[in-house]
Amino acid sequence: MIQNHTDSKKYGFTMLELTVVLAIVAAITVVALAGIQSAQSFARVEDRSNMAQLIASEVSEYYRESGVLPSEGNGSFTWNATKVTIGSYDIELKGPLKYTEGSTNSNGTAYKYIRGFGDFVICVQQESGDWDSSGTGTASCAQNQP
Repeated sequence: MIQNHTDSKKYGFTMLELTVVLAIVAAITVVALAGIQSAQSFARVEDRSNMAQLIASEVSEYYRESGVLPSEGNGSFTWNATKVTIGSYDIELKGPLKYTEGSTNSNGTAYKYIRGFGDFVICVQQESGDWDSSGTGTASCAQNQP
């Protein structure tokens, strides 16, 4: 009996089909990674803004209790790269709060405390380099860069 080879079926994928599938998977991966990085950056911005609001709240509370704004001069306001102390209250700086890619403050963080006459501003530098503020004052954080 003679076999006819034209009737045989081929199984599997061609190289072209495999290449197209790999290109689609690569494109989906790139889009997903970009979305994850964007979400992480947004979370860091929110962390810094929330921390600035917490510090501002504690400065306001200190002012209500003592009648004066805390100051580094009398030891009622101290901070470093990991902690802010206002009076006897410590605030741990958690998460990606240290800004190292641009100018940082003398305390090594992305934060500034600007005291005025009866008012204050807590400034936080975001990854973009822009400054956000929280507090009772009107001082411009960008104009008071260290």
